[in-house]
Amino acid sequence: MEKSEPRFHVAQRVRVILNDRNRTPHEGTVREIVWHHNDRRYNYYLEEAGKKVSKRYLEEDLEAVQ
Repeated sequence: MEKSEPRFHVAQRVRVILNDRNRTPHEGTVREIVWHHNDRRYNYYLEEAGKKVSKRYLEEDLEAVQ
């Protein structure tokens, strides 16, 4: 399986979609994108108000902010 382009890019503003997996609201920028080899998908790490958010997110956990 070939790697596709990530849906979001570094420095893009995003918001966490709240659901059973994500209960804490966050809105910030993508600080790092890592390809997870076993899951074969991208993991996104955020920065909010100058601080790193420790949780990793999947594409379906995030939405772009204008």
